[in-house]
Amino acid sequence: MRGVQDCSSNYEALEDPKLGEFIEASERIDLPIVFEEELRFTETFIRKTKNLKIIIPHLGMLGGNPIDFLNTFRARENVYFDTALASPDTVMNFIEKIGYERILFGSDIPFGTMEPCEIRRSIVDLLLKGFLFGVTHSCTAKAMLARVGGWNGN
Repeated sequence: MRGVQDCSSNYEALEDPKLGEFIEASERIDLPIVFEEELRFTETFIRKTKNLKIIIPHLGMLGGNPIDFLNTFRARENVYFDTALASPDTVMNFIEKIGYERILFGSDIPFGTMEPCEIRRSIVDLLLKGFLFGVTHSCTAKAMLARVGGWNGN
């Protein structure tokens, strides 16, 4: 299995008798789930999990206010966020609150409007601010920047 998608906040799906079985199987094989839903739906689903890795795209922007998502899932170490379409300031807020380890770089290309130069600029901004978080974070930012062709290794 490569992945599963349910792209509508169908609350009936949360009561499906097979959902628990699906969650357990996904946890057993360590299958991450990208979950792009409204906050209440996401919260209801995540409460049914133990350690299932959940990735919330756009820091939750498409399902509500990112800060509400951050506050709701801050203590859930199995919940990750991607940065697609988010501002560097919002990304930094998430990094400050939950650490860079739970943040995945995302651009939303080809659907988003970010050009490669904007992606590099966002990463450079994170890199410059990253010195507040020490060597590990700045190395992570350098690695992200190298992947989009904007870091020469110095």
